Amino acid sequence: MIPKVGDIVKLRDDAVAEANRLYGDCRAINALHAKNLLEVAFELVVSKFKLRDAIMKRKYPIEIHHIKEKDCEGYFLAFHPDFGCSACSATGETEEEAINLLNQVRRDVLEYYIKEGKNIPEPSRDPLRMNYIQRKATHDRR
Repeated sequence: MIPKVGDIVKLRDDAVAEANRLYGDCRAINALHAKNLLEVAFELVVSKFKLRDAIMKRKYPIEIHHIKEKDCEGYFLAFHPDFGCSACSATGETEEEAINLLNQVRRDVLEYYIKEGKNIPEPSRDPLRMNYIQRKATHDRR
């Protein structure tokens, strides 16, 4: 679970209050050092959450394939080619359903990559200059 900014601020305030209490004791140098370390740690936590938010807002290109099955309408396969077709993909009865599920899968994959310290791919195309959804030909599996 990701803590909210308010929770982080409370943790920082509690840490600073503890550092001030220590400072009030006769350990002025150690307390000041502890206070500085806590402030640095807080800044690192805040920057990590800002980075996480920026990563989660990235728009990755999507490829959609319509797969027709024998004796049925088939389904839609949506995936982000930047992750490889099996790392981040979803299927649905409609394009919209496949894309919505893909967005959920992408968030889960990114959370996992962040948690495990894995390399996160950059989007291969600029979504502002190019349609980031590419529809591919129908694949007949009959």
